Amino acid sequence: MRGSWKIARVAGIGIFVHWTFLILPVLVGWHFYAERENRSDAVLGVALVLAVFACVALHELGHALTARQFGIATRDITLLPIGGVARLERMPERPLQELMVALAGPAVNVVIAIALAPIAWLESYFPLPFDLTPVGGSFSFAMITLNLFLAALNLLPAFPMDGGRVFRSLLALFLPYVKATGIAATLGQVMAGIFVLLGVFGNGSFMLIVVGLFVFVAARAEYNLVRTQATLAGLTVADVMLRRFRMLPAHATVADVVPTLVVSGQAAFPVVEADEMIGLVSKEKLLETLAGGHGRQSVGRLVHGPVPTVDPDDALGAVFVRLQTGPQRALPVMHDEHLVGLLDVGTVQRWMQVQVAWQRAGGAGRAPVHPDPLEPIEATLVDQ
Repeated sequence: MRGSWKIARVAGIGIFVHWTFLILPVLVGWHFYAERENRSDAVLGVALVLAVFACVALHELGHALTARQFGIATRDITLLPIGGVARLERMPERPLQELMVALAGPAVNVVIAIALAPIAWLESYFPLPFDLTPVGGSFSFAMITLNLFLAALNLLPAFPMDGGRVFRSLLALFLPYVKATGIAATLGQVMAGIFVLLGVFGNGSFMLIVVGLFVFVAARAEYNLVRTQATLAGLTVADVMLRRFRMLPAHATVADVVPTLVVSGQAAFPVVEADEMIGLVSKEKLLETLAGGHGRQSVGRLVHGPVPTVDPDDALGAVFVRLQTGPQRALPVMHDEHLVGLLDVGTVQRWMQVQVAWQRAGGAGRAPVHPDPLEPIEATLVDQ
């Protein structure tokens, strides 16, 4: 996620902090300080925030490590002011697997609360040597309360929060996955509306309003994603990839390739040096370089590191998710170490538009796709 810094790596999973998270310790520290104008209270408030978000990170690791048991990798975990986000490569395909992954996070918070209980009991008999009045006299008891609150909050049926995923997985045992997601998303948006109303007319909680808006938008986005994946189910990259595209020589300048930018609808261009692809350069990057007055910059200088590739037989739905959520908006398609195609977000979206028109016109099944995944391509190297 942009604007994030890596702070740790646990079980091979990178943990990041978004810059907006830094606002929270400042606000909480100031709130604790303002009540008694005591600097120790401010330090205690910051320590409480950091401890809670350590528990949030463990909560997200619970999701990630459970998903790993089902062969699902996690890209990273990012801590935000409203909580944590674990970006799984994909969601479990079986409802019971999704149920277990969704419950794993809240279960971690419950386990933390249970583990802290003996410490809280000892604190009641052997108080710590500093003032804990702002947290009710027991840091451990405050952490127990907050972990149980996190578990309960996450189990609310506000999709795509954990409770909403539990609800979706239970519905999916009896209903088609897309329909189950639609019902869960609608309920999630209703819950989100309740959060916003409580924040505005209840206790005036700005954070509750933010959470409500986040849930409302995320519920609709995830429903659209699931519906898209259902549309693309059964298709491979080879079915939709561009087979006629232009490549740019590494030695060409940005000014040299302007005519190609005018006539080509590609989102990105493979860059070739000595008959080998060294990477991709996006149309956006080329235009940005040109507008910045660097038209004489060579195209090869705009390529930074090797670009990930996909195989013609890869599932289109999974690759499309990568294109939408990852830094790359286009991916080269390689087979037997040869470039055989190019796939970008726009190509997939255009196929989906055709599919909608095809169905409305009464066409059966899917709109026609490429019959042979390995038929010859027509790649043109732009001569300068």
